[in-house]
Parts: sequence; structure tokens; C-alpha cells
Amino acid sequence: MKRLLLIAFLLTSHPLYAATTVRSSSTNTAGTGTALSVSAPAGTTTGDLVFVFISSNGTITHTDNNGSTPFTEDLNDYQGSTSGTLSIWERRILAGDPSTYNFTIGATTRWTIHAITLQSPNTTGIYDGTISTNGSVTTVTTANANSITTGVANSLHFALLTDDGASNTITSTPAGYTCPQNSGQQTMAVCYKVIASPSATGTQSFSWTSASEWNSASFAVLDVGGGGGGGATIAFDAATDGLNNGGSTNSLTFTHSSSGSNRIGWVVFAGDNVGGADDITSVTWGGTACALAVKYTGAYSRYMYVYYITGQATGSQTIIITASSNHYILAVAASYTGVDQSSPIDVTTTNRSATSTDLTLTTSLTTTVNNDWILLMEDGYDGGAPPDPGAGATRRVYGAAFGEPGLFDSNGAITPAASYSMTTTFPSVPTGTGINHAMVAFKPNVTAPTGPKKGTVTLLGVGR
Repeated sequence: MKRLLLIAFLLTSHPLYAATTVRSSSTNTAGTGTALSVSAPAGTTTGDLVFVFISSNGTITHTDNNGSTPFTEDLNDYQGSTSGTLSIWERRILAGDPSTYNFTIGATTRWTIHAITLQSPNTTGIYDGTISTNGSVTTVTTANANSITTGVANSLHFALLTDDGASNTITSTPAGYTCPQNSGQQTMAVCYKVIASPSATGTQSFSWTSASEWNSASFAVLDVGGGGGGGATIAFDAATDGLNNGGSTNSLTFTHSSSGSNRIGWVVFAGDNVGGADDITSVTWGGTACALAVKYTGAYSRYMYVYYITGQATGSQTIIITASSNHYILAVAASYTGVDQSSPIDVTTTNRSATSTDLTLTTSLTTTVNNDWILLMEDGYDGGAPPDPGAGATRRVYGAAFGEPGLFDSNGAITPAASYSMTTTFPSVPTGTGINHAMVAFKPNVTAPTGPKKGTVTLLGVGR
């Protein structure tokens, strides 16, 4: 007698993956000193994503001191109050990374440093949106981390707050959130919660014992299956200082190495002085012509150019910039992954400071595509000092010889599509060049995800 077993396997649209979760955390604190260190959280291993949060008394600088294994500063010395500074750093852990992370602050004062390790992180991106900050010089005992809107499912929302005062204790943290760290002589609580469906997180409240000034931050981290699961998340790859040609030739040649999938390469450079020759004839990457994204001829100092190429070869490739006459060419390059390969440019804009001696410039544009990233070229001359990132900007590279040009990005997706601003500054008055910006919003690759799917097995019937 024969038996027939009929089974149906129903595919769903969800990729099969393990969720991004917090593995462990660590902390350190002191009442004085400029050298900060924190141990790698227990179990941290290759491929993990580690965040470091630093809070110090006073409005001072925070600096990475990890040598050849640096962390990227995603929130640059935020000072919403006049009594404290907050910074946020991250690094994807590689084989051979040290077990202690080191940083330096700009003055001897009290400080707190927390480290949190995420296991199974998204490999193509970090943030679901951008970091939102809040802070006040008004002394209070209750304050909020801002509400943000997540763009993909299962993002980890982090809400953190630090208040000023060696004896302060944060007594109340956001309801429904887990807070792996809430301590320190410069008290800081870091809390998180999984946001299952894309939505507004709502403001998250903290309370503490003694009235003081405060700083807070709110951001979301992509789940391993976030960003569409098929490359819809842009990620920074690498950056190179291409140096300059000395001004006595008509070309500049240097190399840059790219990796990853759905790549875009950017060649960002300053040419002749404004009023001189706007005469760039070609830009090539690995022998292939690059396209012009935006050019600014209305700057105070030099003509500014942003060229790009998609799908460039991986590994070290030669970049050549050629003009029709001899003059300075000062260049940097960068590469990103997860980018639209056929039509990557969304919108562009240019801007310059109101006067040629301004110390700061903010430029805005409005994206039209969800999950765009924004790239900003800065040019100006401040005695060789590099341009510094302000609100909304992460510096990736600058020309070390003269401090120009600088390449910055949003370090996260703009979601939903909206107006976005980036600020750069100089430490002292520029020498008549002002600050000049060329900004480009570029689009993610939104190819539908492929690969294994979760399924439901349904027994339809058994027969003889």
C-alpha cells in the first residue's frame, strides 16, 4: 500500500538572519586626567561593532589615541551645555585589534567613558538615519533625548544623556529601554530598545539628583537585516589624501583602493585660483573616465570640482586629473558601497561664507530619495590648518600639505528624504579665502534582496 505525503512550503519575504544585539559593555571613569581608556567589552570579537561614548566636564576636545586601529568620531565634541562635552565613536573590530581603547581629552578634568559591543552587525551600514543631539545651559533635573524616526525594521534605538556634576546620579531612565551603562564621575546613561516597525521613537526622558546642565543624543543602528537586505544601505569604504602637484605641471596622479559591492568612487579637488583657468580636461580612475557631479566657480579661493565613478575596479587603482595648463591641483578621494550604480546623483548645491574671513559655514540641501547620503567638499586656506567638522558633518580626509580640500559626509542615511545641513569650521581666520562648499546627495542601491528566505511549512494532507 502506497502512502502520499503532500507538503507545501510557503516562502515569506523576510531574509533569514540573526538579529543585531548588544553583546556586552564596559566602562571607566576618573575625577581628573587627560588620558582615557576603556577595556573592550567582554567577548568582543572580529566582526563586532563597538561604540564608545565619552563625556567630560568643560567644553574641550576629545581625540582618538588608538594609532593604527582608530575609531571614527560620529558625534564630534557636542557641547549643548557650557559645562560638558559629549562624543560618540565607533569601530568594526578586526583581527588583532587591541583589548583596550584609548582617547585623550583637551584638559585635565573629570570624565566617563562607556563602550558597548554589538554582535551580528549590519555589514553594509551602521546608522538608520543620523544622530540627533540636545542639550542646555539651563540647570534642571529632568531632560529628554530627541525623538527620531527609524526607516527600517528592527533598528536598535539608542538614547543617552550625560549631566554635569561629580556627585550626580541618573535616577530615572526611559521606560522599556535597557541601560547597560549608567554611572561615572561625569554621569552618563546609555540605553537602547529594538524598534520593531519603522516609526517615531518619541522623546525619551531622564532624571537625576541635582540640578545641572546636560547633553543628550538619540540615534538608531541598523539591524543586520536592515536597509532592505539587498544593498539599500550606503556605507563608507575608504579615503585617500591625493596630495598635490606642486603647481608646476598640468596633472596629478595618485592611487586609491576600493572594496565592497555597488561601489562609488569620488575624486574631490581644487584647481586653479578663481579668475585663473577653469580648464580640467579629464579625470580617470583605473583608466576609466569619471563624471562631473558638481563644480563651483564662485568660490573665494580655487575652482572646486567633485567627480565620481560607479562600479570602479576593486583594489588599488590609479587616479589621474588632467588640465590644459599648469597650475595647482589639490585632491582627495573616497569610496562608498551600497550606491545606485546607474544614476547615483540625487541633488547638488554650492555655497560660500558671507565674508572671506568667516570661521564657519553651514550648507543645506533637500534630498528627494529616501536613504540618501550626503558628501561635502570644503575648500579654503587657514595657514595649513585642516577644516573641522561641525554639526551634521563627519570628516573623512583632507589635504595634509595645505589643509585643503576637505571631504566630509553625513555618516548616515537621510530618512525620510528631507532638508539636511552640514557645518565646517576653521580654528582661526582664513587668509582671505573664506569657506567654500560643494555638496552632493547620492542615492542608495535599492535592488530587491535575494538569498535564503524564512518559510512556513504547512501540512496539506496525508493519503494512502
